[in-house]
Amino acid sequence: MSDFSTPRLGLPYLAASQAQKHVTLNAAMADLDGLVQTAIVSRTVTVQPADPLDGQIWLVPAEAVGADWEGMISRLARYEAGGWAAVPVVEGHLVYVHDEKTLILFGAGGWMDIQPFPSDALANRLINSQFAIWQRGTSIPCPANATTFTADRWQVWSAGAASVASLKQTGVPSGIGAGLSVSAQGAVTSAAISQTLEQSMIGDLAGERVTLSGWIYASDVRTVGLNLYAYATPDTASSRTNVGWISLGSVGPGWTGFAQIFTLPPGFSAGGQIEFSLGALAAGQTVGLACVGLQSGVVMRAIGARPPGVELWLCQRYYQLTPALYGLTGAWSSATSAVMTAPLQPAMRTTPACQPAPSGPLTVDCGDVGAATTSSFTITASAENLVIHATSLSPPRTPGGFAGCNTQIACNAEI
Repeated sequence: MSDFSTPRLGLPYLAASQAQKHVTLNAAMADLDGLVQTAIVSRTVTVQPADPLDGQIWLVPAEAVGADWEGMISRLARYEAGGWAAVPVVEGHLVYVHDEKTLILFGAGGWMDIQPFPSDALANRLINSQFAIWQRGTSIPCPANATTFTADRWQVWSAGAASVASLKQTGVPSGIGAGLSVSAQGAVTSAAISQTLEQSMIGDLAGERVTLSGWIYASDVRTVGLNLYAYATPDTASSRTNVGWISLGSVGPGWTGFAQIFTLPPGFSAGGQIEFSLGALAAGQTVGLACVGLQSGVVMRAIGARPPGVELWLCQRYYQLTPALYGLTGAWSSATSAVMTAPLQPAMRTTPACQPAPSGPLTVDCGDVGAATTSSFTITASAENLVIHATSLSPPRTPGGFAGCNTQIACNAEI
């Protein structure tokens, strides 16, 4: 037995009559903070994060770059107090991967997947398939000849004329809570509803047999189909190409259930998009979707809903709003300037584009003495954090005092 460290993980012991005991104890506690119920941000990030939060951990991939990470390939890198340290692991160590919602195991000298999709509820590769989450609002105008994000992760295409996408809760099939409805405001020449599938969610099913099922609504009888788009470059929409068309047959009037088995094209190894092509719509005509699932295999299973918190977490990786009151906090750096920050929880899939929601000036509070506004501000973002630098605030406030942002900030990292 070593007198200096534990036999399995090498955690430091306190020595008899040791000076500066707190240094040794704190080092051991920091290691334990990473070892107990280990949860990492990601195992696919290849660039060492510039502004991580204390306590965050990554599994460093082989192609990683960064002054600290390059010496920790295939190890767990934990950040705290301005520095990186490798978390000691031994065979049998379980780790939860946040951005994949999966468990991995360290064994046989490396990391292996043991739980890619642990239950029927998580087997569905589509996000917000129950249409329960609408962070942007539940009635969204969709301009003509544009793709518009509506219910979280779902896009609407409305060619030739505008349409409105809305939450549909009445008249849906029995046992289904909600759907997505698209109503034409004019002569829509082509309507479609789609979802982009990130490489981490779908790549492993490329070339495999899958089952797509759900419900389609149409106010009239029509023939609908499915367009399949694969990406040539991982998670890059501009690289997409059409790799297949599948007829879903005749639907309507009303709700029609469907189930289609097909081979997912190999190009989906880099991610892709599925698009329900719903045809032309006259003004006032309506189409929609409800309870849609994409699962591996040829056996149709019930489309289980993920726990609400998990579904929202997945949606917020792509789009999230800061709280309307004190979503970002900081201090007045001068009488007319303030700097405010906030962590993004959860971390987003990539650096988001950020703007006030609704767009307009920024309102900054100063404790209990009122608020100031400005149209002069910059928002700096990473996947994990937001920083707002506000200037020309009026009326002025006392430098050094509390500053809290009273304006919601929309953070968009959609693909």
